[in-house]
Amino acid sequence: KSSNITFASDFPQKILYSEIGYQNKNINTAINVLRKLETVKINSNNIREGIKNVYYNTGFFGRWTLIEKNPKIIFDSAHNESGFENISRELKKEKYNNLIVLISLVTGKNIKKLIRHLPKNSKIFFTKLDIERAMNYSELKKNNIENLNYDENPKRLFSKLKKQLTKNDLLIVTGSNFLAKEIFV
Repeated sequence: KSSNITFASDFPQKILYSEIGYQNKNINTAINVLRKLETVKINSNNIREGIKNVYYNTGFFGRWTLIEKNPKIIFDSAHNESGFENISRELKKEKYNNLIVLISLVTGKNIKKLIRHLPKNSKIFFTKLDIERAMNYSELKKNNIENLNYDENPKRLFSKLKKQLTKNDLLIVTGSNFLAKEIFV
C-alpha cells in the first residue's frame, strides 16, 4: 500500500519512564506513535501522568503490575518465552524469601520452555482459564511437570496461596490476561 514504516527503535529514548526495562520499549513505541500521528501534542508531564494512571484511564494492567505490597503480589501477562525472560530479569531485582508462581496458559504452550526461565527454587502452581482454549490438567500431565500443583479454580487457588504467604514472600501471577480477569476483576 506504499505506506511509510517507522520503527520506534530508531528514535532513542531520552527519558526512562519505568524501572521495568521492557516497559520502556513499550512506552517509547506509544510515545513515537503519538508523535508520528501528530493528532495530539504531548509533553513529559503528560507521559508521566498517563503512565501513572494507565489502569485508571484504560482498565488495562498486565506488565509487572504491583497488586499488593506486603506481601508482594505482582501480575504479569507473560504468555511466551520472551515474556518469561522479562519476568526472569525483573525477578533478579527483587528481594524475597519464597517465590510462588501461579500460572495459567492456553493449550499448545511449551510449558517447560517457559518455566525454565524461573528461578530453580520457585514453587509453581497451575490453574485453568475459563476459556475454550485453556490448557487443562491432562495437557499439563502430558508435559511431565515435576511435582504438578494444580487447582482448576483460579480464584480459589489464588486465595489459598495468598493466605500462605509471609511478609517477605513474592507471588507472581502470570500466563495470560484472561487469568487477571478471573482473579482480579
